[in-house]
Amino acid sequence: MALPGPAGEIQEQPTGEIQEQPTGDIRIAEKLVFGGNPLRAAHAVRLLRDNCCLGRPVRWRGRAAGVFDVGALVHLPPPEELTNAPGAAEEWRERHRYGLFYFRVGPGFILVKDQRNMTEAARFVIDDPDIVDVFKQSLTPTMLSRMGKRQLQAAQMLCDEGLLLRTGDVVVTLPARLRRWPVPFRAI
Repeated sequence: MALPGPAGEIQEQPTGEIQEQPTGDIRIAEKLVFGGNPLRAAHAVRLLRDNCCLGRPVRWRGRAAGVFDVGALVHLPPPEELTNAPGAAEEWRERHRYGLFYFRVGPGFILVKDQRNMTEAARFVIDDPDIVDVFKQSLTPTMLSRMGKRQLQAAQMLCDEGLLLRTGDVVVTLPARLRRWPVPFRAI
């Protein structure tokens, strides 16, 4: 059950039971669903984003419900299996690598590096307080219908730049905050 929180934040447990394997891998037991229910899709993205930044392999299976574009999600760990989306899992595995899309937080600003599409790689410095607030708030899936006018404008700008994923009335921040940097760090 989703309960409204402050400024449109949705208070709900993430989809999928997380199991840490003896090898250190993370396994998500439940099959994640992309499409169909916007809230479940946003929580699936959040679950993958929050676990991939630990620098450990994340194993999961999923199902696409409706049109599915893998391009926005290639920075997240690829699925072992993705039903209802022929070829998507293979494309995801080919394009994925650690550190494709991440952010760092500074005093009053956020730095984002996006290399999901190498021909259009980008760096963003977000320092507008409203945009910073919406970016941080959307780390938890957030309903647009519960945002104020300035928050909606900020959310739309972030969606236009591909920094938030919009699914129905719900948005979620896409880049991961890396908790473990690779050696050498220039690898990302």
